[in-house]
Amino acid sequence: TYIASLFDNTTNMLVASTTLNTITGSNFNEESFSAPLSAGDSYTLSFTGQKNQDQTALIDIVSVSQTLVDNVDASEVPEPASLALLGTGLAGLGWMRRRQAI
Repeated sequence: TYIASLFDNTTNMLVASTTLNTITGSNFNEESFSAPLSAGDSYTLSFTGQKNQDQTALIDIVSVSQTLVDNVDASEVPEPASLALLGTGLAGLGWMRRRQAI
């Protein structure tokens, strides 16, 4: 038995945790859990055994995936540098137009 937990380092709060059981001699099982995440926060995913004796559990191929929330893909948010470059270009076009009007 072990606990998989997700901790938000930015807010110092436990976001989610689940208890997962292993059985001696059993086949490998896929386990998963999900939790809402905030953009820009830092997280720690940890696995903690709950037995004093050796009840070895193998943890392999840990993955984190992004899902859509309210049909908004977090990867579609433009980077600040891109917005600054666009703003600079627009300001330059405005300055050139003003200069030609004089």
